[in-house]
Amino acid sequence: MKDIIVLLVVGIVCFLLIVARLRSGITLKNTPFYCLCVSIISILEITDAIYVPYSYRHNALYNNDEWFPYDYYYIATWGVALATAFFLLVHSFLTRKSSR
Repeated sequence: MKDIIVLLVVGIVCFLLIVARLRSGITLKNTPFYCLCVSIISILEITDAIYVPYSYRHNALYNNDEWFPYDYYYIATWGVALATAFFLLVHSFLTRKSSR
């Protein structure tokens, strides 16, 4: 239940960020840098969430019977953050291009 709440909170915050950005049309100077940082952190977290169970699964010391032992909500949460950061990055580039 806690995972669903975290996923919903991240989804709502990301949705509100996108709506606020689309309504204002103003791009901050450091927005691409922040979006790239969030994108890189999201990719690293998703990779970590997939690699660690994968490496334990193929280790002879750990007898894990699950076929897909990954944390779905953790991957989905960082996937939502990654998609939002990517959308805001593209929107900031398009806004800067149209303002010139």
